[in-house]
Amino acid sequence: MRFLANQYSERDGVLVIPRPLAAEIAEQGLEQEQLEAFVNQKIHAGEPLAGNYPPGDEVKAEYKKWRESTAASERSGAVERPGLADPQTEES
Repeated sequence: MRFLANQYSERDGVLVIPRPLAAEIAEQGLEQEQLEAFVNQKIHAGEPLAGNYPPGDEVKAEYKKWRESTAASERSGAVERPGLADPQTEES
């Protein structure tokens, strides 16, 4: 039996992801990147690091609410999200 997987490597090691899980893991990684970009924007806007990073339940809820409102605005063509990749429009 042949096991097919995607492989990612860097100086610190190698990560092997079974192909059937690759899309799901990539989506989770993108979501994490967007959450961290959201937190980064808050901190650069003057909010303290403590309480924002690592993001707890309150920050995650704020991010989710922000994503939902931003997605609704984007569907109407009213808002862009600088610095945050949109998984529906980002090219592979």
